Amino acid sequence: MDMDALTDLPRPDMAPFRNVRTPKALQARENYLNRYFTEHRDAFTKYPDYFRTRTYEFRILRSLCPEYFRIGQYAKILEIGCGYGYNALLLAPFARRLIGTDIPEKYEGYIRGDFKTSTQIARAIVNGTFKQDQIEFEEAWPHDLTLPDGSVDMIFTGYVLEHIPDLPRAIREMHRVLKKGGVMIHVVPNTTDAILPFIEANVAHSKDKLIGLLKSHRIQWMRKTRGRARIRAPGIIVPHPHSEHVRDFMEQIQVYTLENYLYPMLDAGFELEKRTSTRETNQVIIVRKP
Repeated sequence: MDMDALTDLPRPDMAPFRNVRTPKALQARENYLNRYFTEHRDAFTKYPDYFRTRTYEFRILRSLCPEYFRIGQYAKILEIGCGYGYNALLLAPFARRLIGTDIPEKYEGYIRGDFKTSTQIARAIVNGTFKQDQIEFEEAWPHDLTLPDGSVDMIFTGYVLEHIPDLPRAIREMHRVLKKGGVMIHVVPNTTDAILPFIEANVAHSKDKLIGLLKSHRIQWMRKTRGRARIRAPGIIVPHPHSEHVRDFMEQIQVYTLENYLYPMLDAGFELEKRTSTRETNQVIIVRKP
């Protein structure tokens, strides 16, 4: 993907959605974004159902938590890990101003072509193609945000926290920039998201074969980590970790636990307000700064 590929995209017709005021109009806007990005998804992702999934996840979240998604509810929303800006477009009707941030370097396997950062792509799409001037993008690490203390009303992340090596430090930074009384909404993978690929990778094994492997002397005891002995049997396929900062499958499971996400938020002074789920493989954590 290069600059020319983005400038060659057809101009979207956002005029009917300029002043969204009703739930019906909001849904029509989301449907339009879904259709547009899905039609041109080859420029962004290799996953055919990516934008449909993200759109419906967001709609389910709005339906489950309507008190956090009233049109024009927030003066300023901060989205951390904004990627190409699709979530920013979904969030825009709920804020008078929205700031999207992402890391100030090239994320291998995600950024392609002539672009150096995802925010560069987001500016080209959201500000250039879609002409959404109330949204702006900045390069910033989640533990080193450029915003002043207490300057945002809501923080949103979608599948971002599991990629942050020092999550407590990043959470403290989010606490700093959030206003008193402000809310944070985080969509994160749960442990099922790690377990399902493991099951899928090993379903070819018959029950008898698995029992035989477990009973055999070929079971190898691995080193102890965090006080837990690990075993690995020949023939068992262990998926590669999704989070870049972990080394093995069991560490990935630990990253995806509720306490790994929530405890740093409680330590920083946030109060848990709600926990729900929009998919089988995720959880949504909503906390507030008292």
